[in-house]
Amino acid sequence: MKKYLFLGIAILIGTTVLISSCSPTAPKSSDKEITAFSIASPAVGGVIDTGAKTITVLVPRGTDLAALVATFTATGAKVGVGSAEQVSGVTANNFSTPVVYTVTAEDNSAVNYTVTVTFQKYCLFVSTLADSGDSRDVPVINKLRSWGYEVKVVASSTTLTWTVADSFSQYDFAFLSESPNSSDYTTFRGHPIPLLNLEAWAAVKPNVLNWSRQTSVKNFDALPLIVATSSISQLTGGITSGQEFKLTDSTIAAGQANIGFIPTIQYIPIATFKDNSCVDSVIAFQSLDSSFTAIAGGVLTVACAVESGTLLADSVTTVLNRAVTIGIHANAYQFITAEGYALIKAGIQWILKESATAHD
Repeated sequence: MKKYLFLGIAILIGTTVLISSCSPTAPKSSDKEITAFSIASPAVGGVIDTGAKTITVLVPRGTDLAALVATFTATGAKVGVGSAEQVSGVTANNFSTPVVYTVTAEDNSAVNYTVTVTFQKYCLFVSTLADSGDSRDVPVINKLRSWGYEVKVVASSTTLTWTVADSFSQYDFAFLSESPNSSDYTTFRGHPIPLLNLEAWAAVKPNVLNWSRQTSVKNFDALPLIVATSSISQLTGGITSGQEFKLTDSTIAAGQANIGFIPTIQYIPIATFKDNSCVDSVIAFQSLDSSFTAIAGGVLTVACAVESGTLLADSVTTVLNRAVTIGIHANAYQFITAEGYALIKAGIQWILKESATAHD
């Protein structure tokens, strides 16, 4: 009996072992994703683009990028940079250039995330009205913020005087919206920082750019423009030479959209009016005398740029930085077209490219 009992137990054990050996093992996970990423000090979060497998982080200007410690959450078996395994909140890396994080799953498959750390960009936005600024500026300010700029709005003469005089180094460039009184702009003579100016009223010209011999601003409807044939590609925002476009697609009131001016200094033309009929409209609207027929054919410009080293009014020279002016009336800011913003963005990129105070 014992013999058969032991035989039965042996058969049972053998069968169990056989069944166990034939059972499928659980598959290894292929999960490999970074789900959260930030820098510990300074404490800033990263923006993860899951599709592109990129992570962008903005840090305050002056941050030492050579040994930043990242805090992250990831699925998978391990995270590494090159051959170095990464420990969240512990491992330091040099982020002076993009760093590639490799996430390896349990099944040994892997995916790369490229982490780019850049300095926060700062714009000094000068508005017409004091204190709270001009509500018409809001669409432009929001657009600048969508492009990654931290926007500091200043407006009154008092505020502008103490803010600008001692703080140019804090900003990548100044965005001059509309045109405050001449006294507000005396600090900008010679362009201590890169400038981008919308409008270009007469009050500004003598103190900053000396754009025109005219003493009155020239406002008119949203007329068709073309990119000047002599423009450099960096300034055109992808609009090709001779292409027709408009800076604004509508206006709040007649005569408050695009602005033309006659530069009296060396400049780079960006955009002019399409044809003489546009210029004639300006002449009629402004009740200009017959001597202004000379502006027909595109001499009256709508957007132009000044290179560093250009002689300004009263022998003041742009020895430091570049400037761009685009003639859009403040009343039409909410109607700026995609082409208009492309021109503005290209202008900003141009003034920063070789400016003395450009930080990135």
